[in-house]
Amino acid sequence: MRTGLPLGPGSIGIGLSASAGPAADAVRRLRRETHVAAENGFDGVTLSEHHGGFPGYFPNPILLCGLILADMPHGWAAASPSILPLRNPYSVAEDLAWIGAAYPGRVAAGFVPGYQQRDFDAVGADFETRSATFWSHLNALTSALRATDIPHPLDNDPAITDARAQDLTVLVGVAGPLGARRAANADVGLLLMSLDSAAATARLIGQYTESGGKRSCVLIRRVWVGGSATADRRHDLWSQASSGREKWLTTPPNSVISGEPAAVADALVDDLRTSGASALNIRVNVDEADPAAVLHQIELIGAEVLPRVRSSMGWHALGPSTALTRGVQS
Repeated sequence: MRTGLPLGPGSIGIGLSASAGPAADAVRRLRRETHVAAENGFDGVTLSEHHGGFPGYFPNPILLCGLILADMPHGWAAASPSILPLRNPYSVAEDLAWIGAAYPGRVAAGFVPGYQQRDFDAVGADFETRSATFWSHLNALTSALRATDIPHPLDNDPAITDARAQDLTVLVGVAGPLGARRAANADVGLLLMSLDSAAATARLIGQYTESGGKRSCVLIRRVWVGGSATADRRHDLWSQASSGREKWLTTPPNSVISGEPAAVADALVDDLRTSGASALNIRVNVDEADPAAVLHQIELIGAEVLPRVRSSMGWHALGPSTALTRGVQS
């Protein structure tokens, strides 16, 4: 089933990265890649968060989603994953709601507790309490974005009212059964990381659904269409970016799905079916990747991989709806 909702069931989004060099160049490249992705079959775009110039990431993905939506002829944008303990959850709710007011039905978000102390140091947040803060902030965020009978300080915000009516999609990244149960209890979806095997992901989704979880489960996979030599270089770059991080983040040699388009599509479909995920997020970029090569990958995947995946999964393409093509015009 394909719903057309941001990060919703049957959706295929693409995760775009910050390029090396001046920030102005990175923003220009991001805007170009966003437009090309929307024009080549991707349902939406996701941006990920790290701070201090960490390669390939942005410190302010929610803000940038508001920027790139102006460049997208259709489709959605999501800060996913964003590090929730670094921000006031009510401010996050307001930011998402007001971007959603400008681009109705085109905004979503996925959140994680964070794992790099440098991110917390950058904003003066407590790294050691990040897990507890994450779940507390998530509860505050969802209480603001979901309609309840309990009075809330943001009840009179018109954008919050609209976001509640639209049931804005929220996902969380979790690492084990406790997190899966908490996500189900919070009535949010799952963001399933690229380094987890399809079998491990299936266990998480099983624990989530057994606990009553009914929201979207989005599988992240890294892809490079082409020969093994190019794929090996992609893996080397991700490995370099991983050095010095937690052991669980070490990238295995098979962390990049590569090969001819049909083989890549088959591998993605196999992982989707094995895991039971309901949506897909593809990552093709790293900090050092050649801009022209990345644009070519976006076009190639859109033309030759996405149709195969959608056909095999029964995620039939939707024509861009009014809700996903129009923003508020002056």
